[in-house]
Amino acid sequence: MKRIIWTIFLSGLFLIGGQGEENIYDREVIRFDSVHFKIVGDLHIPNPNKRQPVIIFVHGDGPTRRSPSGRPNRIMRSFLDIGFACFFYDKPGYGESTGTFTRGKLFEERASILVDAVKVLKRHPAINPEQIGLRGISQAGYVMPKAIAATKDIAFMIAISCPAMNSLEQSAYLVEKQILCEGYNEEEAKKAHTYFLQRTRAKTYKEYLEAAEYLDKNPFIRSIKWGGIKSEDEFSPLPSSNPTFFNPITLVEKITIPVLAIFGENDTQIDPFQGAEAYEKALKKAGNRFYRVELFPEADHIIYIAKTGCMKERRERSRFIYAPGYIELMQTWLESLDQVDSLRYDY
Repeated sequence: MKRIIWTIFLSGLFLIGGQGEENIYDREVIRFDSVHFKIVGDLHIPNPNKRQPVIIFVHGDGPTRRSPSGRPNRIMRSFLDIGFACFFYDKPGYGESTGTFTRGKLFEERASILVDAVKVLKRHPAINPEQIGLRGISQAGYVMPKAIAATKDIAFMIAISCPAMNSLEQSAYLVEKQILCEGYNEEEAKKAHTYFLQRTRAKTYKEYLEAAEYLDKNPFIRSIKWGGIKSEDEFSPLPSSNPTFFNPITLVEKITIPVLAIFGENDTQIDPFQGAEAYEKALKKAGNRFYRVELFPEADHIIYIAKTGCMKERRERSRFIYAPGYIELMQTWLESLDQVDSLRYDY
């Protein structure tokens, strides 16, 4: 049996001003065990005296932890304002959550944590157990479909800049785009893309070495620690079952709960045009009756307004502005879910 602890902070009431109004949000710290992980997160509740829908925020790649102050961020506040509770937990290894992901099982273990979070929230007295949804970005696109396939207790999904190809192809796209951002010509960028795929798909050490040596010489690839060369003794071809080759669209094709998929046209980390088209086709194939796919012009991976969408541009910027209509779209779409409550059980 998994251990669940709800901790109510008396100081967890936040007054957040907005256009002359004050919004009061309650906060609880929730702790639970999942496999070999200990998870700690904040549950922000707009209406503590009644049951309400909740959105679980699903991390992308890299270190992610909840706000040290315990305050909800702008996206969370926009959901709280329309009556949706928000749950955001520290990723294992950061903040208060502990545990290390098993090599080769990242997506499965992250999905397992997500399913356990759903179970915890389903039993919470302030949460409507039939209105538990997900909002995730980037790498969450590999995690959320696995969680949805594992439980019937997820009611909707908001996917932001989620890959619609396997992680090898997504990473090759990122490498090609960032090399262009660094000032290399298209021929060099395409060559890096090709060798990036070859290095991982290699069936012989000769194939691997040719690609690895080329990539290791590139300053950008070394800077993100994606270079390096294995010895022949260390090399072995990756089996087709390796999670690097998992394409989340194979699961999206089976998702019939409401889905909102959002992409930024200037995204240089995942292919937004391929992603939008793949989500559209997959959800149609699933027979999904309530979905929307939206591409925001001049928006990057985080749906910030950006000139180039390069990771370099984001590192050098001091001001970040969400694309006009982005937050409003999520709010409007969430509010429209009332229209499909009666349809959920027909899927």
